[in-house]
Amino acid sequence: MKKYFKNFYKYRFLFTEIVRKNIKLQYRNSVLGMFWTFLQPLLTMIVLAFIFGNIFGRDESKVLNYPVYLLCGRLLYEFYSQATKRAMRSIRNSASVIKKVYVPKYIYPMANVASNFITFLISLLVLAVVMAYYMIFTDTAMRLTPYILLSFVPILILFVLCVGVGMILCTMEVFFKDVEYMYEVFCMLLFYATPIFYNVETLHITNRYAQYALMANPLYSIVSMFRDCVLFGRAMNPNHYNENGTVKKGHKQWNFSKRYQKLRQRHQELCRIAAENRALAIREQVNHLRSLGDCFITEPPNAKKLQKRANPENPVDKNGRMKRKKRFGRSIKNRCPGYLQAKAKQLFKSTGGMSVEVPILYRASQYDHTSDTYIPKKLSQRMYHLTDGTKVQRDWYSSYLLYCINKTYTQINKLKCRSNFATMYQKEKNMIEEIIHSRKKIMNSGIRTV
Repeated sequence: MKKYFKNFYKYRFLFTEIVRKNIKLQYRNSVLGMFWTFLQPLLTMIVLAFIFGNIFGRDESKVLNYPVYLLCGRLLYEFYSQATKRAMRSIRNSASVIKKVYVPKYIYPMANVASNFITFLISLLVLAVVMAYYMIFTDTAMRLTPYILLSFVPILILFVLCVGVGMILCTMEVFFKDVEYMYEVFCMLLFYATPIFYNVETLHITNRYAQYALMANPLYSIVSMFRDCVLFGRAMNPNHYNENGTVKKGHKQWNFSKRYQKLRQRHQELCRIAAENRALAIREQVNHLRSLGDCFITEPPNAKKLQKRANPENPVDKNGRMKRKKRFGRSIKNRCPGYLQAKAKQLFKSTGGMSVEVPILYRASQYDHTSDTYIPKKLSQRMYHLTDGTKVQRDWYSSYLLYCINKTYTQINKLKCRSNFATMYQKEKNMIEEIIHSRKKIMNSGIRTV
């Protein structure tokens, strides 16, 4: 690549001379000369606006200003058509020079595209004049915004596209002259496939293949981007986005491939199997809990609270994306704690047992019976020390405090807590030793087996 750049720099004088010659020869022997650069697109715009204005330009919600709308598409298409056609013929027309003197072949198609690009930039003054006329002398909603400065992006993309297409065509033209006639037909098809004098939204295209053909047209995206910047004063189509910058759900209709549909069905089947296995595991756990006693005591379910966003007052970041809370939201959701509690309550009540839900002020996970105080702790702190130095596991200790509830099921029985703690704590130590010895992995327990 570096070699090509050096070679191009070496022949830069030839490149500039070819560009200058093409611009001079374009309007040679004409009375108005370069004035046709302004007059031709203006007259074309007037004729097409007069013919198609009443057909495609009635709905101002879809087409803001039809003459300017038409001129934006026409100028870009005309540049593409003229640049690629002249680049296609450049090698064959310069064959006499190329056969006698060594010149980099790519100089000729690039020079033809560059000369047409300069003419195109000059013709943009017509667009500026027409826009100024409608903004000053007519009552139009069109306005200038800073986004008009981004219009160079689609123009640059179009220039690169013309250079690439021109080089391919000029190479094919050397061997097959029929390419010229075939490309004429292709350009006519491209003219009607590009929304120059019509708006796609007003046509209501429902045919899937027609949508594919429209989206495959590179000029469609380039012209749309240019109009968004120049005519509508925006960098994107606001109909596709919410006020906070997020993409509207259900606005875009995607046509998925058969492979994607098969994979999605397979994924749905795997999710269904996982849900059934999870339900079976929960039923086994509930049956085991029922076999241990007649009373089921639990805290109020707060799984939904753990899955909330970090800052409800400011749910989106600077890019408009939703902020997510970096906690155990998905892992908790996959284990279905609410479903476990609901099934346990249902089983205990249906079999003659009792299900109790302690009040919110009970706070079993924060109470310390050794100091009779409530100490707040982070959710990630699974193993911690009591005030007297005893190391306990968070879930086990919360369960023990629920076990020590009083007869009214409202408060902790502190006397029962102190009298039974030594016996229950020894059982907990034995359980932890068994887990470590057998290397069982219990998620979110804080027990390290390695």
